[in-house]
Amino acid sequence: MISKPTLIIIITSAIILIIGTGLIIYFNRPIMTITQEELAGVTVPEVAVTSPTAVTITAPTTPTTTSSTTPPSTPLTTSPTSPAPAPIAVEEPKSLGITMATVSTHNSETSCWTAINGSVYELTEWIGRHPGGPGNIKKLCGIDGTALFTNKHSSSNSAQAALVLLKIGELAE
Repeated sequence: MISKPTLIIIITSAIILIIGTGLIIYFNRPIMTITQEELAGVTVPEVAVTSPTAVTITAPTTPTTTSSTTPPSTPLTTSPTSPAPAPIAVEEPKSLGITMATVSTHNSETSCWTAINGSVYELTEWIGRHPGGPGNIKKLCGIDGTALFTNKHSSSNSAQAALVLLKIGELAE
């Protein structure tokens, strides 16, 4: 027979172990953190079609920490003597954005889209990773989640940064 003090010690140890394990899992969970400096460093090359046979691409420069000067952007131009590229069929966009009707069809755990501040976000992969739990993201599926998001995350830089990575388009007006 186990004495009462020994039983109390065993139960207390088990509770501490369970709580400790939960804390370890909580603090080691995946969190998407992006600083404003990292977002500012995102550059996109400029592309200009100067004629049917010439395309100019200006590659963005990346500042280096070893030099105090940054090299100028280098234009990469196709030569007029090179063979003309095969024509590419370009389909005109059907609309200027994603409609709320389309967003509303993605209203489940397996396909979760939401609109926030005029942009559309694909949140399916984020459901299981959200630090506040999956239920908070599931509430946003298929709706305009602007009010819910801004009420909870209006001053959160990390939440704003996470949205940047999940954006799939603009909401059609």
